Amino acid sequence: MAEELEEGTASPDMEPFRSRWSKDVRQAYAALEIPLGSNKEAIDAAYQAMLQRYHPDHFFGNDAKVNDAKKVRDALGESRDL
Repeated sequence: MAEELEEGTASPDMEPFRSRWSKDVRQAYAALEIPLGSNKEAIDAAYQAMLQRYHPDHFFGNDAKVNDAKKVRDALGESRDL
């Protein structure tokens, strides 16, 4: 009988494969602040939450922070695509 997993948690059957994941994949999961092996729904939810957190409109009037937020958003997009 399969265990019910909390949303955003990694599947236990993915455990043996964690050490084989590339550095890029590990960095992508870290950027999205989710465990390795999270399902697509968890990835999408984390991506949307990060987009809201780093939306450039939150930093209106501070050009340096707006540029930083845009860089973070670009990196998040790349992470989601991996």
